[in-house]
Amino acid sequence: MKIFLGNPPWRDGDKYGVRAGSRWPHFHIVPPGQKIPSYVPFPFYLAYAAALLENDRHQVKIIDAVAEGLESDEFLKEVTEFAPELIVLEVSTPSIYQDLLTAKTIKSALPQSIIAFCGPHAEMSSPDFLVNNQPVDLAVFGEYEYTLRELASRPNDYAGIKGLIFRKG
Repeated sequence: MKIFLGNPPWRDGDKYGVRAGSRWPHFHIVPPGQKIPSYVPFPFYLAYAAALLENDRHQVKIIDAVAEGLESDEFLKEVTEFAPELIVLEVSTPSIYQDLLTAKTIKSALPQSIIAFCGPHAEMSSPDFLVNNQPVDLAVFGEYEYTLRELASRPNDYAGIKGLIFRKG
């Protein structure tokens, strides 16, 4: 299976959001002439998930758009050129509106791909989250690397996968 793991861009003018790898998602001001914030933590959970998936022989691409200083259009190009079956985006409560916009844009470009959200956003643990946010197909909560591993091993059978909420029907 082709799987894309991403920490999508999160920008507001001269402020760049930091979420993956950070306990508390927040903004940093990017000084003029600098492309990324001075503090960019390593996205541990995305890396753990990538390692497990690669070990199971899945084709994986991981992009940390914050660390790479990618704009939304550059991030979209990376995702669409890879053309994955499963797209996993690490999101957070402060960035959720931007994350949902990113998911909507990706779903428009790759309608057959499954989009999963993971990360620290409490609302995702409710099935209503998927009802109210149609571009998102799955919500993975908690420490998600083993949940993604199981999901990738049985892509059309979500029942019984712990840490996963999916839209039925």
